[in-house]
Amino acid sequence: MKRIFESCLSQNISRFGLVASVLVFSQLASGLCVKSARANLRSSPSSSSSISWTVGQYTPLIRLEKKGAWYRVRDQDGEEHWISSRIVTTSYQCVAVKGTMARLRTGPGTQYPLAFYGLADKYWPLKRIERQENWYKVEDDSGYQFWVHDSNVWRPLTVSEFNF
Repeated sequence: MKRIFESCLSQNISRFGLVASVLVFSQLASGLCVKSARANLRSSPSSSSSISWTVGQYTPLIRLEKKGAWYRVRDQDGEEHWISSRIVTTSYQCVAVKGTMARLRTGPGTQYPLAFYGLADKYWPLKRIERQENWYKVEDDSGYQFWVHDSNVWRPLTVSEFNF
């Protein structure tokens, strides 16, 4: 019985080793956060190219490609731009208000009263602090913290591809 088990285990390890050796992982896109107070998104990877949009601290972006010191990124509307790699980070996560407005709460649920600001406009960028179920505790660029439901925010997702 012991020999049969060892033989089956050996065959399964060999099969797994074969699969693992041909598994190729590619990261197609990943999230970035603007870390400077203001950032210019550009039409091409150069500081002399035209500015396509100016965004604030904590604006979330999807990194698509790196070219020198520049990243090609996608914003929450699906538009593509270039941004200097010096003014973005992956050390924390960010979200931005989607839709017309989002209610900001003092706690993670509709039973909590509205926070100091009450409502946030579309595109308002926020640093993600923590998550409780479907609620994010977030912080704005002034340091105020409140809660927002995940259905009211856009966040960049990491997109990976596995090839066998």
